Amino acid sequence: MLLYESEDPSEVVNQAVRILLGKHQFDQVIVGVDPGKTYGIAVIGDEKNLEMTSFNNAEIAATWISNILTKINAVRKIVRIGDGAGPHRGRLLSILDQQLPLGIALESVSERGTTRLAKEILTYRRGLRDAASAVKIAMRSGQRIERGRHAKNH
Repeated sequence: MLLYESEDPSEVVNQAVRILLGKHQFDQVIVGVDPGKTYGIAVIGDEKNLEMTSFNNAEIAATWISNILTKINAVRKIVRIGDGAGPHRGRLLSILDQQLPLGIALESVSERGTTRLAKEILTYRRGLRDAASAVKIAMRSGQRIERGRHAKNH
């Protein structure tokens, strides 16, 4: 039996998923982001898909990412962002750099082929397609992005 008090139902679901996976702590949690007019987001914990969602606003997407990474216990946390959609990507990166602790790595990932693969799977709903692309982005190796605040401290 799971007893967990929270005003946010997603916290209860996330806790239940961790229990079902037998995890109190993940070795690695990666948040993949497909930037654009719709920000597709996927959360991967130790190579298992924990959650997929999408948002139409950079501030809301960044706050959601920050909140989920705060709630999940992991040795290593990474946010991997696709390299497309220049202005949307830049806005989200700027917000994440301000909101996330310096211990959370930001990485840039090639989006080549991610949308095509997602379209083959999910042709009917844009937000789900973007979230499916975010899963592909999360699973790819990325190039580390130097954190702005980190650079200012040196």
